[in-house]
Order: sequence, then structure tokens, then C-alpha cells
Amino acid sequence: MNFKLNERFFTILVVFLGICTAIVITPHNKFFLSNFLYYWGPQGIILCILYFVRINLGVIIGSSLIMTLHLVAYDIWISRPSDAMAWLGYFFSIPGTLVGALVFGLFIKKYPYKSSLFISLGGAFSTFVGIGVIQLYLCCTLLYCGFKCLG
Repeated sequence: MNFKLNERFFTILVVFLGICTAIVITPHNKFFLSNFLYYWGPQGIILCILYFVRINLGVIIGSSLIMTLHLVAYDIWISRPSDAMAWLGYFFSIPGTLVGALVFGLFIKKYPYKSSLFISLGGAFSTFVGIGVIQLYLCCTLLYCGFKCLG
């Protein structure tokens, strides 16, 4: 199936959605810029790395969408100021997005597909798996996430 998206337009749209999401959830006080950079800065760095490695834009679309949803999920989970240290879990789980997106992006470079939808969904899934693996490791070692880990 050959389903092509306007990848450049959707990439800009999804990245802009991530920036807007970070702006909305960032507390609007004198620390706005530093908090905004903490929330969206790692995403921006990962997206720049993916772009400069020349990963398919479909992978960047999926990766950016999952990173934005990850940020929203953490914001919902960490809603009390007393849980501020749990944001370190967000920060430390971000490298999983890079690993997941790079693995799928390099796979797509080697075995090119024509379907932009497949590439975007694959990028989203691989990014989700990367975040999930790192988050599970964090929950079993540094953070208490409310469930018992093996071992």
C-alpha cells in the first residue's frame, strides 16, 4: 500500500504541537524559560539529531508525537509540587526515544518503504518501546512506580 503524506508539513505541525504543549504545561512564572527548556529542550535535541542523521521525516513525525504524549503523561502523573523530583524520570527516560527512533530510522534507511503512514507509525512504536524500556528500568531501580519488579 502506497500512502504518502506531505511529510515536511506534518513534521512541522507535530513539532509545533510539541512546542505548544510544553508552553501550556510550563508554569508561567519567573522560571518559565528554564522550565520550558527542561520540558521541550531534550525533545528538540533529539529531533535535531534525527534530522541531521537524515532519518526519514516520517520517523521524526512519529517520534515527536510520542515524545509529546510522553510529556503530557508525565504532566498528568506528576500533578503535585511535592512530586517534583519525579520529573527526573521524564528527563532520564528521554534517551530511550533517541535509541528507539534511531534503530527504526536506520532500519528504514536500509530497507526503504514507500508508505509514509507505515514509517510514521513504526517510528512512533519504536519510540514508545524505547521510552517503555527505559521507564521500566527506572521504575525498577530509581523510582517507585507502584508495582513489583522481577528480581
